[in-house]
Amino acid sequence: MSLFTKNNIKNLLIILLLITNLTTITTIILHGHKMKTERHFRPPPPPPPPNGHFTNFLSKELNLSTEQEEDFKDYRKEFMQESKMVMDEMKIYRDKINDELKKENPSKVILDSAATEIGGFHEKLKILSFDMILKMKKTCNKEQKEKLIEVFIDMQPKHQCKSKHRKKR
Repeated sequence: MSLFTKNNIKNLLIILLLITNLTTITTIILHGHKMKTERHFRPPPPPPPPNGHFTNFLSKELNLSTEQEEDFKDYRKEFMQESKMVMDEMKIYRDKINDELKKENPSKVILDSAATEIGGFHEKLKILSFDMILKMKKTCNKEQKEKLIEVFIDMQPKHQCKSKHRKKR
């Protein structure tokens, strides 16, 4: 009789452990799914405008008047012309870096100098972008200003460092 009781107890323990494992796995799976959906509580930003239709995109998002649309087109055209000049200058330094890296013994001084120049061009591009946004803001009413800033914030890339080599603290 003692053997019969020991087998019953073992069977009960095995069943309890199986149930515990199954509920634990189910909880982990469901909780993981819940965490994924909670991370995305903010609606996704509007889709980026197709090339060449930036002003049309903003016009629809901000409900611009015809006059505002024309102003925005002028701001965009001015930005594109100025940024193209900066990008052309930046290409010269990128080519300089590429040529230097191809050499048997590249000069660190030349590479560092070119990198500094490229950094300056990135700064110029950001300033041009901010200038265009500020001009657009002046053209907008209060509601349009809020929506304009929201659109530009949503369009900014969201960079997060996810290096496997960084130690977790």
